[in-house]
Amino acid sequence: MLRLGFTLVVLMVSAPLWAQSEAAKRDDKPGPFGVAVVEDLRLMDKKRDKELRVRVTFPKASTPKPGSTGPAPAPHAVIVWSHGMFGSKDAYMPLVEFWASHGFVVLQTSHRDSRAHGDLSAAQAGKAWNDRPRDVTFLIDSLGEIETKVPALKGRIDKTRIGHGGHSFGAHTATLIGGVKANTFRESLSFRDKRVKCVFVCSGQGPGGLFTEKSFQSLEVPAFFLTGTKDVSPRNGHTPEWREQAFKLSPKGDKYFVSIDGAHHGFGGITGKARWAGSGPDNADEVRIVKIATLAFFEAFVRDVESAKAYLNSDAPSNAGEKTKIRYERK
Repeated sequence: MLRLGFTLVVLMVSAPLWAQSEAAKRDDKPGPFGVAVVEDLRLMDKKRDKELRVRVTFPKASTPKPGSTGPAPAPHAVIVWSHGMFGSKDAYMPLVEFWASHGFVVLQTSHRDSRAHGDLSAAQAGKAWNDRPRDVTFLIDSLGEIETKVPALKGRIDKTRIGHGGHSFGAHTATLIGGVKANTFRESLSFRDKRVKCVFVCSGQGPGGLFTEKSFQSLEVPAFFLTGTKDVSPRNGHTPEWREQAFKLSPKGDKYFVSIDGAHHGFGGITGKARWAGSGPDNADEVRIVKIATLAFFEAFVRDVESAKAYLNSDAPSNAGEKTKIRYERK
């Protein structure tokens, strides 16, 4: 049994007994749905005169496989996922296909800083920070068009149940979409999209740059923050302790935090085949932990699944790894 690393910050109402028993059953097995992919859907944002190339990963059938148990039939909830700096829409398959197998429609686009658009310096890529949340909002605006262009999804997207998440620079995007304010020299900017019910912040940012300590006080939606004890930025040397500040400075209420012992910036391979300096070695157990945490969180706050909420509000996330120690907190 792993040692419990858990801090209960706010007293919470106990979940029903049936939900508590369900909480302990979570694993990283594929869900009951087959998975289909449209790899390069083109959408035109006329307001910005910008074409977005989008990857759509979704449940292949409108109902679960015969004999299986799982999420309700269509319409399916939506996850918009943002890649890290220089990444692309074609990464993170270990996570994306897992979510789709559990009944989510997953949307990814290659943001302006992606190497898919050509080589940029880190400074040039960083300037695209405010274009990223606009991409996310445009994707949500385009759900109807996506149904039209992907006939297999016609009538199968639940436009009222949407979550967003991202890794590294994508986590920066997720916090903006969730309501964290960006402070420029001239003004404080909000990119909050109220259609997004929750945000998953994987290896996110603490105070500094565009974010002050007060910026995080406006993150009122449910949020899950994840880092690792070796999650040091390959670009600027920021530490896991700095990343944890986003959780500590955010307001109380449906906020969750996991630190994976020994995890680097790549969390054992959540990006799939993509590797870079500082991403760290492959580790299937770390990938397992991220899968379980993300699915539980999106099910809890996008789908309102009671057993997922019970899982998050128990000590079970501390034991999600088979060989890996986890520190888990909530408030």
